[in-house]
Amino acid sequence: MMSAANQEFGDDFIRKLDMFNDFYDATPNLQINCNSNGDQLLLEGQLRIHWGILYPILFKEKDEEAPVTTASYQRHSCGPVTTPDSEFVLNFDNADAKLWNGLSGKDEGKSQFGSVVLRNNRRRKRTRKRLSIINGHTYSTETSLFKPDRGSVTGVMVTSQQTTQEVIQVLLNKFKVENYPMEFCLCVVRNNGEMYALKDQAHPLLERVLLGPLEDEVKIFIMEKHWIVDINEEVAQFINLPEAVLFGFLDKYKKDEESEKEIIQEKYRIYREKLEERLELLSPSS
Repeated sequence: MMSAANQEFGDDFIRKLDMFNDFYDATPNLQINCNSNGDQLLLEGQLRIHWGILYPILFKEKDEEAPVTTASYQRHSCGPVTTPDSEFVLNFDNADAKLWNGLSGKDEGKSQFGSVVLRNNRRRKRTRKRLSIINGHTYSTETSLFKPDRGSVTGVMVTSQQTTQEVIQVLLNKFKVENYPMEFCLCVVRNNGEMYALKDQAHPLLERVLLGPLEDEVKIFIMEKHWIVDINEEVAQFINLPEAVLFGFLDKYKKDEESEKEIIQEKYRIYREKLEERLELLSPSS
């Protein structure tokens, strides 16, 4: 199998794949498997994608699956949160009401206490109607809009044959997002500030292997396509510099620009004078 992989992917790629899997030796679920798919070799594994979108995304209004009420579903589904009312008022039973009356020394304490319970209980019901949870993220059911926390990560199972747009579709399907995949792109972001977008027909799983396993050094983000500006290594080195230093560079560039401008102007001034002198010599009046 590995000899065939060497022929298809190349020796250098296989070395990087081995290094990638060795790094995740303690977490096999993050390793990338190499399998045969007919006449072709197929890599399959989990791709970790970090969220970097700027604007809210739109969730589907309802789950495709029938709703359930288990604790696991409440954590990972987009169905409404269904915490029982009794759980909220568990500490406010008759014994607590009597204790409250005794401490307050007033007969109306019980009725006041009961009104607090009912008011908070109604507020809790209203909250349950507005909030839902999907894959651990809470969003509003009134608008179906949600913006994942920047830098939060989601793992999706993909293959080496899936393109960038196909991987984005898998990610959006996992979060039940209505937005179209072409609105987004996958970007490679290095810790030095360098950033570039993967092409739509690139293969993100292969790119991840080539980038290496160290996410402290380089991550793959999902971002809005129309906001992406590629930042090369030369520009990235200035990103984390203090503002005063950057203004110093700008001042220096302006001075250099003025100096170059003066040199060019002087050069053409001399040319103009020589041309005028020559024209005077060739003039018939002379």
